Amino acid sequence: MLTIRAVQNIKRVRAATNADDFENYFENLRSSLHNIPPKNILNYDETNLADNPGSTKCIFKRKINPERVMNTTKGNISIMFAAVAHGTLLPTYTVYKAEHLWITWCVNGPKNARYNRSKSGWFDSAVFQDWFNSVIIPWADKLDGPKLIIGDNLSSHLNVDIVRKYEERNIRFTFLPPNSTHISQPLDVAFFGPLKRKWRQVLTQYKIDNPAETQINKANFPMLLKSVLEATQITNKANICPGFKVTGIVPFNPQRLLRKLPDYEEQNNYTIDTTLLDYLKANRTPNPVQKTSLDPEASLEAEQVTDALHSETRQKVTILSEVKFSPDNYAYTDLKKMYLQTLKDLIKTTTLYQIVKSFCTSSNLKEKSFQST
Repeated sequence: MLTIRAVQNIKRVRAATNADDFENYFENLRSSLHNIPPKNILNYDETNLADNPGSTKCIFKRKINPERVMNTTKGNISIMFAAVAHGTLLPTYTVYKAEHLWITWCVNGPKNARYNRSKSGWFDSAVFQDWFNSVIIPWADKLDGPKLIIGDNLSSHLNVDIVRKYEERNIRFTFLPPNSTHISQPLDVAFFGPLKRKWRQVLTQYKIDNPAETQINKANFPMLLKSVLEATQITNKANICPGFKVTGIVPFNPQRLLRKLPDYEEQNNYTIDTTLLDYLKANRTPNPVQKTSLDPEASLEAEQVTDALHSETRQKVTILSEVKFSPDNYAYTDLKKMYLQTLKDLIKTTTLYQIVKSFCTSSNLKEKSFQST
């Protein structure tokens, strides 16, 4: 079935990702997932919410160039999300682009959310370590057994102190292949899309209600973020769990991801069930149109043909009540019904006269001789 889909622009280095890049990743992932339940598997990713609600579609008369008066900027606010494979979302961690952090920027937001700032507005090593200590460590301390964290391989996300805490709490870490997060990151694949669509709706309404503001007031951002998360709360599990599934993590199935790569050739071992072939061979009958060995001027009596046909020993027909192919073929047919229906149709349309006439015609007998018989 064909559908109209939006085209996503990706860099050439991302488009060049091939199956070989994922070979070591899935080998490491296979060993890391050993004896780890979904509630102990976590994926984290950093994203941003832009100060731009985007365009929308409306109906206008032809030759009209529609415009919408609304203040937008190129600014954005970074947020770290962490999702567990069984469908829960950990507290968010927001980073503002600022020298100082004001109290009004941190109130009226989502429950247990944390806030910080940096000069660039992105996560550096110090901010990432604070996120790890304040969000990941409390999550890991509540769980028994080994834990697995899946994330990108940015150098700012690792240091000696973090590695030491990983080892103390039996936390395993698996890096995603470079330039592949658009297909291998569970949050990227299934969660951020619905989240940002809802963000654009909330931001549009905010700008309509506050037309004088040229950009998002950071004091209002926690409230906007809370509205977005509350609106997507009912679909969190529905978006998080499929993200881990389509990336081949939970359940572990590399084929789910590798099928998306243009250079990947799936090795399919198809098995063919020979039940139907054996049935057809066992019930195959000889050609009913047989050639006679008569003299050129001899004739044939119809009763002789009838007696000859009934006296022949025919092969016993075994009717199978049902024949099923292998599960991969999804094929099924009831041969008993098909055989009986064919037999009924043959009886309705075929008479003894037609059988004998066909037999004699194929034997090059004259019509006159046949009619006299």
